[in-house]
Amino acid sequence: MEELGLREEAERTGRKYRLNRTYSIKGDLLRTTTMEDQARAVGGVAVTQRGLLHAVLSKDLPSDIDLRFGLKPVSVTEREENVVVELDDGSALQGDIVVGADGANSMIRNLVLPGIEAHDFGGIYVGMTVKTDHGLPLDEISTFFGTARTVAFFPVDLGTVAVVLYQDDGYGPTPTEDSPQVWASYLDDTFADAPTSVRRILGALKPGDDVFHDRIVQIPPTRAVSGRVVLVGDAGYCPTFFSGNGAALASAGAYCLAKCLRNCDDDRAALQEYERRILPFAAGYQANARRLKSLLFTRSKLTIAVRELVLRYTPAFLFALNARRHYRGEVRLADAV
Repeated sequence: MEELGLREEAERTGRKYRLNRTYSIKGDLLRTTTMEDQARAVGGVAVTQRGLLHAVLSKDLPSDIDLRFGLKPVSVTEREENVVVELDDGSALQGDIVVGADGANSMIRNLVLPGIEAHDFGGIYVGMTVKTDHGLPLDEISTFFGTARTVAFFPVDLGTVAVVLYQDDGYGPTPTEDSPQVWASYLDDTFADAPTSVRRILGALKPGDDVFHDRIVQIPPTRAVSGRVVLVGDAGYCPTFFSGNGAALASAGAYCLAKCLRNCDDDRAALQEYERRILPFAAGYQANARRLKSLLFTRSKLTIAVRELVLRYTPAFLFALNARRHYRGEVRLADAV
């Protein structure tokens, strides 16, 4: 973002949270971390929404870019000098390359690299926006760690809170639809032992509130290029939210791709160079995600007890050191871009 001249604008979209308080699922406070310390440890933090980041990235797009919404690719045909994408409305687009940046469930990847299978982490994530008088401090994030389950609350304003939940498959069949009523009933049943503050917010989910859920998957960083088709971000190497780097990794991938295209006149060669650089970089973040999964998606009482002791008693400098290692991955950014 800094090299693109967009760092300040991206950071301005952040919610300006001051503290991140971590609790056990029973409501015991385990740790309080200042966002200032977190930003110092990892080189900057912006807790923002995807849509706000999209606005920052898109506001200066050239006017001749043809944006079309609500369409899906049905075929990709590569030719010697170009590539053609047929869309589900019967139209076709032609270009020098195709960039698939359509998420972990990428249709482009399924069309051109069908052999890549997503690695299922054995759980789901749920994103909700609940309209309620939540009573939470507007400058604090509250995160509750339970048995193979984590729920975090991000106040948006006095009457709105964003909720992120992730859990393993041990909590029984989950709703298959994104109906607030259905999810409210499910959450009421499965959070019966949670603190009153957690149950009150989850219980306020009602018609009109936003709910989205999906499987937790990683996309193995084995291929990101097929001829003139290239995958960026989650489409090519989704690290899962356990890495805490989804949007950041996608941004780095897009920057790496642009740099390779700028430095090489041969499109195919540029895409191959991009793949060579970005996949090891993504693999580092995926390794971090797997380590964090083993701590968060655990049902071992011993591991949970150790996790709570670590959160409660680890000195701030060691906590910052671990955060820096986690968010930088296993290779330096300079190696990728």
